[in-house]
Amino acid sequence: MKTEVADIIRKAAILMGENPELMGTGSECETATLADRLRLEIELRAAEAVTSTPPALLDGWKSLPHEGIAEMEDGSVMLPLPSDFLMLHTLRLEGWERDVTEISNPGTLTAKLQKWSRGAMKGSRQRPVAVMTPTGTGKALRLHGAHEMPPEMAEGWYMPYPAIAPDGFIDLPAAVIPRLVRMLAECL
Repeated sequence: MKTEVADIIRKAAILMGENPELMGTGSECETATLADRLRLEIELRAAEAVTSTPPALLDGWKSLPHEGIAEMEDGSVMLPLPSDFLMLHTLRLEGWERDVTEISNPGTLTAKLQKWSRGAMKGSRQRPVAVMTPTGTGKALRLHGAHEMPPEMAEGWYMPYPAIAPDGFIDLPAAVIPRLVRMLAECL
């Protein structure tokens, strides 16, 4: 939901006990104003507000791009992530019996078990595993579990990283806005 940043600032100021009509603007003051500080905090806190909201309450999921999927020598699949990737909703390759909804970090036990030779510990059609993997061009998911050949994505949804657009709007799920306003009011 596209929301005007000025509206979020106004709501946070009211929650802080400030009168938005009396807040100075950058043209009236040589130093940073409360509105300026809140605008900076919106960029810092918006992603935190999204990731701390239960996924079932979020809207605005985007389809993962299907380009760039590559099979690796160990049978896993590398899926490059878009530059605005924040969090995963679901991902399923052709041949998997269920979706992946969580991503493991590279140093976790789940990620380390994917390198074992024992099949019971590795990802499978019934229990696929996704591991976040840094690449030279950004981030990717290394997907473990038997899949159809060539590897193709059956379904994939992600939440983009929220950023303030040049027009003064930010695209946020509706359920995140009250949480973000509270976070802003508490941080200053």
